[in-house]
Amino acid sequence: MIRSSFKRLGKSLTLLCATENDKVVGYVCCWLIPAATRDDMPYSRAYVIDISISPEHRGKSIGTQLLTHAEWTMRDAGASFLIGNIWEGNDASKALFQSQGFGVEMREMGKQIAPFPETPPSAPVPNAMSYPKQLGIAIAVVFAAALLMQIFVY
Repeated sequence: MIRSSFKRLGKSLTLLCATENDKVVGYVCCWLIPAATRDDMPYSRAYVIDISISPEHRGKSIGTQLLTHAEWTMRDAGASFLIGNIWEGNDASKALFQSQGFGVEMREMGKQIAPFPETPPSAPVPNAMSYPKQLGIAIAVVFAAALLMQIFVY
């Protein structure tokens, strides 16, 4: 039997876990962004930072249940738009999000920046303290959730 537990981590982060026999078998982590933080987004929105299901529990609608719970939880928290980032080539995740009514809203581009060049740039490199506190917390939560999956599932 699958049940979801809810954990509000600060004002903007939410972690939902799917459990089976008291073991975490999946989770979704969401980040709520109030409308006032950006002028180009006049509505509150939420990001699905990460969603993960243990390999042996995939294909059992757990991802669908977690994404549905995330949508309702973020709506109740005030979000009017939910965004999910999917890595290129992750067809299972793409199918999950599309089955829940998500569509392509934007395309993001990335660049591998490691390893570091032998000659450092002349401009100062920002340290971790220069990033917004919420982003640091969000990253820590995702890593903690991934660690929990390793501890409790395997």
